[in-house]
Amino acid sequence: MLLQASDLARDIPGDIIELGSYKGASAMALAGRNTHKLVYACDLFGGNPYPERKTFDYLSDVNFAEVLKSIVMFPNIRVIRGMHEDTIPLLPIDKVSFLFLDSDWYESHIVGLKYLAQKIPVGGIVAFHDWRFGEVQQAAIESLAQEEWEFIEGQFEYVQDKQGMAFIRRINAVHL
Repeated sequence: MLLQASDLARDIPGDIIELGSYKGASAMALAGRNTHKLVYACDLFGGNPYPERKTFDYLSDVNFAEVLKSIVMFPNIRVIRGMHEDTIPLLPIDKVSFLFLDSDWYESHIVGLKYLAQKIPVGGIVAFHDWRFGEVQQAAIESLAQEEWEFIEGQFEYVQDKQGMAFIRRINAVHL
């Protein structure tokens, strides 16, 4: 489903961004399917970004050296390691054709939408991997409803919600 959704943005100008890459499998699949685009894999690549919550502790089992070895055959992948709150505002990206939010965290979705949704051209897609998580829906609704997001109103359409994932597509140009 992820790859089919990325096909909808295949000819849309811009890079592919994945927030929450874990061990890089989805980034590799996206990079293999979209060899003509840069794919940014953004994650801590080891560790729980919010350890006080005691959820998703399995995230600590990532061996970053192994991730780097795995992606070496994909020259179009750029690894961005760190907290999304620190790294996403600094990404040198002009356009995002496909934004894949798989970070599981409210804060990460907020920062991803704040800094990247405005860079999505008409036809670009935002994919929410964990749409069933209350925090993910809350972040999406809050981000797209805040005053600073007024330019988003009427800009995106709901594509589908299937197997726990949701997709929206930009339908109108942003005039900043």
